[in-house]
Amino acid sequence: MTDKDRWELRIKFFGAVFAGLSIVASVFIYLDGNRATLERENNLIAKRDELQYQRDLWDERRAAYRTLAATLGSMAAELDAGNTISNATRSAVNTAYWGTLVLVESDAVEMHMVRLRNDLRDFERGRIDADKIRQRIHAIVEASRLHLKEVGDGALQ
Repeated sequence: MTDKDRWELRIKFFGAVFAGLSIVASVFIYLDGNRATLERENNLIAKRDELQYQRDLWDERRAAYRTLAATLGSMAAELDAGNTISNATRSAVNTAYWGTLVLVESDAVEMHMVRLRNDLRDFERGRIDADKIRQRIHAIVEASRLHLKEVGDGALQ
């Protein structure tokens, strides 16, 4: 074997080694890219699920506040009509009081609901007038609107 043959053999050997290393490096690069892609996809899925949860929660809050506003609106209408509150409306307010407070995460709405309940008790006993109840209803609806706007701005982005 001549010196030229040895150099050709060395070149072929190193060429094969470089080709093998290139293949191995390509596989590692592909696997790392695949892992990074899967990680990104999982993060995007988690973020999408979190946003969907926040949207659903916001929709539930909105529905609860809508029901509460309708109930309180009927109470205000009854007060305007005759300065009395029917038993059905009183029952609906109690249902909203106990049912809505579970979904409410706003201290202001909760505080106004508790105060409304106390004011209704005082109204029955003649300690306060219907105007105070209307003011409390307005405060609850306004606090509900502000809470929906506050949580909606963060949940729907």
